[in-house]
Amino acid sequence: MSQTKFCQMDRFTHSVGIDIAFLQRIRFDEAAPALTRLIDSGIDFIATSDIYGDCNEKIGVAISGRRDEFVLSSTTAAGNAFDFWHTLDRDLSLLNTSQFDIYQFQNPEKIPRFDDGSGLYEGMLMARNQGKLKYIGVSTFRFQTARETALSGLYDVLQFPFCYLSDERAIELIRLCKENDVAFIAYDVLGSGLISGCRAAREWLMEYESITTLWDPKDMPQLDELLAMLAETPCGLSDEERELIDSERRGLGEEYRQRVFRAG
Repeated sequence: MSQTKFCQMDRFTHSVGIDIAFLQRIRFDEAAPALTRLIDSGIDFIATSDIYGDCNEKIGVAISGRRDEFVLSSTTAAGNAFDFWHTLDRDLSLLNTSQFDIYQFQNPEKIPRFDDGSGLYEGMLMARNQGKLKYIGVSTFRFQTARETALSGLYDVLQFPFCYLSDERAIELIRLCKENDVAFIAYDVLGSGLISGCRAAREWLMEYESITTLWDPKDMPQLDELLAMLAETPCGLSDEERELIDSERRGLGEEYRQRVFRAG
């Protein structure tokens, strides 16, 4: 399992997380059993966002009583200090918790810094000092922004798309994060739906020991499939899976990069 900066400092050690955007598409009475299953199955990292509709409220109702059993991560798209504080306090209230483990800026064109006039980075530091968050990060699909984050010395976490359709630039980001003591969270690990080999994707990702993976099921059937797969003991890539990966890289790699990084 990955030993990233934030999980080294806490009692959590994990390599697999779930993005809960799919909760937007199910009812409140369906959300509670789904979230309980996640925790009971050993998932100890849940990622949400201020743009996920009623997901935060569903989490707050369903599993706030088990808050000490999982790492809670969220993102904010706030562009100024007022919106930052409004979003942070609102989402903490909806989630029925007093603290995020990880709080990240969502896809900024430039990373917030000290004295840049936005008040965003200063807000993060103040919120951490107040105990409202532990670790500061950036979630982005922009290579330049990701690189700046890794090298800035200002951030604890970088969240970036990474799957077997990614190119060498993404692998270089992992190296930079490791060298600069920045935790790397891989998201979009199924290639925006292009990847057909879920088990192959998992085995391939496990070759990168320094990263944490964040899976994003689209609906309840895919969640069921994902949890069943994650419960299996990893056994390494088979020859057939390696052939599948090579084939999809050749056939889909460019389409994936154009789809995901068109604004990067």
